[in-house]
Amino acid sequence: IYINIILHEGDQYHIKNYSVNGSKVLSQIELKKLLTFKLGDIAARNKIIAYKQKIEQTLGDKGYAHANVVIKILNIDNKNKTIELKFIITDGVKIYVRNIAFKDNYKTNDKVLRRKLIQHESSLYSASAIQHSKQQLLNLPYIVDVKTQHSPVTNTKNQEDIIYNIKEYPATNLTAGIGYGDVDGMILSGSINQKNFLGTGNKASINIKRSNNLTQYSLDYYNPYYTQSGIGREISLTYSHYNTDKLDVSNYATNSIGFNINYNIPISRTLSWRAGYGYQNILLTIGSEPSSITRNFVNQYGTHFYQFLTNISLAYDNIDRIILPTKGFISSAGVSVTVPISNDNSLKYYKFNYNGNYYLPIYKKTWIFNTKYHLAYGNGYNNFNDNYTFFENYYSGGIGTVRG
Repeated sequence: IYINIILHEGDQYHIKNYSVNGSKVLSQIELKKLLTFKLGDIAARNKIIAYKQKIEQTLGDKGYAHANVVIKILNIDNKNKTIELKFIITDGVKIYVRNIAFKDNYKTNDKVLRRKLIQHESSLYSASAIQHSKQQLLNLPYIVDVKTQHSPVTNTKNQEDIIYNIKEYPATNLTAGIGYGDVDGMILSGSINQKNFLGTGNKASINIKRSNNLTQYSLDYYNPYYTQSGIGREISLTYSHYNTDKLDVSNYATNSIGFNINYNIPISRTLSWRAGYGYQNILLTIGSEPSSITRNFVNQYGTHFYQFLTNISLAYDNIDRIILPTKGFISSAGVSVTVPISNDNSLKYYKFNYNGNYYLPIYKKTWIFNTKYHLAYGNGYNNFNDNYTFFENYYSGGIGTVRG
C-alpha cells in the first residue's frame, strides 16, 4: 500500500494593520511595547500567539489572573496577500491570593518550602511571581516536580488559593565503593549524604576514603537559612593523611586536620557571594630519598604548619532544576588566601579558581549536552614568594577528569 500526502502550503500573508481594544488596564504606550511587530511583517502564527501570551502575562503580573486575549483576522486581501489583526482584550477581575498551601510534602516541613516563595499570601496575584516560586522549589535538591493549582475562594470574586503539589525525591544518599589499583592498592570509599536533614532543608554528610596512600574523613553541615534574610552557613571538619611513597610524585607524607566555616550571601535569584574562613594544621614528613624540591622546602620552612584560611567567590546559577537539569549554567570565580598565625610556622600562598558547568538541550529534554571546566592558579607570597607550597600543587587526570 502506498500513501501519498499532498501538502499545499498556501500563500504567505503579511500584516497590513492592527488594532487593540478592550483593555482598561494597559495604556497604549504599554501595548506598543508588547506588540513589537512592524506593519508588513509576515503573519506568522507562532509570533501572533506569542504576542497574545505576552499581553496575558503582563496583565497577570498586575493581578488580572484570568485576562484573555482574542485575536480576530479582518479584511483579508487575497490579491495583495495582506490581513488586518484585531486584539480584543478582556482584563477580568483583579485577583488577590488568600492562602498558599503545599500538598504531598510528606518529609519536608512547610516552612522550608514557604521561605522559597516569591508570591506571598494576602497579596496581589502575580503570574511571574507564581512561576518563579515554582522554579525556586524545583531548585531544591529534594524536590523532583512541582505542579501549580488555582482554587477560587467560595463566595468571593477576587480571591484565590494557590496550591503547590510537591513530588519529593529521596533525600538520603548512601554510597559505598571498593576498587583496586596498582598504585593505590585496595580503595574503599563510603558516604552518607542527607540533603533534607529531618525535613529542615539543611544538609548533612559524612565521607570516608581509604587507600594505600590516602586516608580522609570529612563531616559537613549546611544550613541554607542560617539567618532570616537567607544567608546560608556551612561548617566542615576534615582530617586527611596523604602518603606519596608509592606514587611517582615524590617521597613525603602529610597529616592535616582543620575546619572551615563558609557563608552564602544571595544577591539575586541567580547570583550570590560566598565567603568563609578556616583553620589548618599540617604535619609534613619526608622519606629517606626526598626530591630536591621537597628537601629544600623542609630546610627552609620546616615540617609543621598552622594557619588560617580565607576565601571569597562570586557564584552564578541559572539551571532549570537541581535534579537532572536540562538547561542553564553554573559557574564560580574566587580566590583563597592563607593568613599566617606564626611567621615561622605558617604557609603563605594564594589560589585563584574558576569553575563552570554548562547544560544545553540538544533534542527536546531527552538529549542534553553537558560540559565542565576548571581553571586554577596558585603561588606563594611574602617569604614564600615564587616558592609555591609543593603539596598544594594541581594535577591533571584521575577519577572525574581526563585520563592521565
